[in-house]
Amino acid sequence: MRLMELIGIIVLIFVIQFAFITLYQRLIMPLRIGKNTSLDAVLHVTGDAPELEVTVKNLLYMKKSGGIKMDIYIMDDGMSESARKTAELLTRDTAGVVFVSCRED
Repeated sequence: MRLMELIGIIVLIFVIQFAFITLYQRLIMPLRIGKNTSLDAVLHVTGDAPELEVTVKNLLYMKKSGGIKMDIYIMDDGMSESARKTAELLTRDTAGVVFVSCRED
């Protein structure tokens, strides 16, 4: 009888863990995209934009962990040179991240 109780407790623990993991994923990833649907994130960036790298990395995390088909566009709406360099570095080695500049150099 002890073995059956132990097995029951172990199964219950796994069920509870699965429920918490599922709930956690729903809380951190509430965005659900349809099967034949994609999402584009367009970031209109002005000035220094000190949080640009963090913003793009968070969007990439959502894309990878949630299985979302998403392209990220960084739009230069008057970026500083440092923000521009950050955007260029972010788009250089990352698929699905595009830097769009309207500047005439």
